[in-house]
Amino acid sequence: MAKKKPILQYVIMCDDVAVYQDSNKVAILGVFEQIYVEKFPAVHPKLWLLSRFTDGQGNFNTQTKIFNPEGQSIFESDKVNFELAETEVSYNINGQLVGLPLDEEGTYWVETYLEEELVNRIPFQARLTPKQEPEQNETTYH
Repeated sequence: MAKKKPILQYVIMCDDVAVYQDSNKVAILGVFEQIYVEKFPAVHPKLWLLSRFTDGQGNFNTQTKIFNPEGQSIFESDKVNFELAETEVSYNINGQLVGLPLDEEGTYWVETYLEEELVNRIPFQARLTPKQEPEQNETTYH
């Protein structure tokens, strides 16, 4: 079998991922790119990262790393080994992160590696929760 490096089709950060056993369909809940906290430093209780590789053939490994605004690593996943038997198949990797440290406001980066090579970077923002104005007696429809 000739080896062909796959492409990373997507990386999604969300609140939850469910995979239906009977159909292998993936349900993605609460996609986000900003995390709001009351104060810094903070810890985000739980998030999921879902990645999908496709259009490749052979055995590969992938790893996810997250960096804070200063460029320091705050999370490194274990390497995940996977096989794509044919170019027409795909491989989903869904990982739950519990207790992600957010020490400061700013842009954090999720990096995805394939065979130790950086193949994707996506940003997310850590922000202070906006102060809410006192409610007025108006009805609004959206």
